[in-house]
Amino acid sequence: MPVDAATAERIVDEANASFHMNMAMFRELEGNWFVALTKFGWNSLLTKIKGEPKENVSAHPETKAAS
Repeated sequence: MPVDAATAERIVDEANASFHMNMAMFRELEGNWFVALTKFGWNSLLTKIKGEPKENVSAHPETKAAS
């Protein structure tokens, strides 16, 4: 299926963003998986209660610079 250059760039940008988010998730899980799962659940609950997305706060600030 042919795509124009702008669409291809958006696809690549989305793939890169997903890759960086997955890398951050796996870095978090390298520590204590129970703590990581608890943080995820708590943040998800807060997001549902507040009705707004939570800013990406990571213990590894270099992940924001890589995005």
